[in-house]
Amino acid sequence: MVSVTAIVLLSARATAMGFSHGTVLLRPATLRIARMEAEAPVEAPADSIIIPESEPPESSAVEYSESLPFLVKRGNLAGYVGDVGFDPLGFSDILPMDWLREAELKHAR
Repeated sequence: MVSVTAIVLLSARATAMGFSHGTVLLRPATLRIARMEAEAPVEAPADSIIIPESEPPESSAVEYSESLPFLVKRGNLAGYVGDVGFDPLGFSDILPMDWLREAELKHAR
């Protein structure tokens, strides 16, 4: 006779399997890469690796956005009301600014 604990565990497992992606089938190229990595020669120890010293890259005169400091400020946004450089997808480089401004006014943004 099957115990209650076994039934609960099996039903919990079956429920969890519904949320998993199932079996992953590897393509032949993936298997080939895995075999190549397994057969790869052992790397030299880190002590014997010589890294040449290089000069730091020159800083460029890039202006970054105020709203997202890790993105470059788009030049097309200059002169518009409320310009803080927010254009993460670069629409101002693709579409005319007059059309974008009209769309924002129309949709009350």
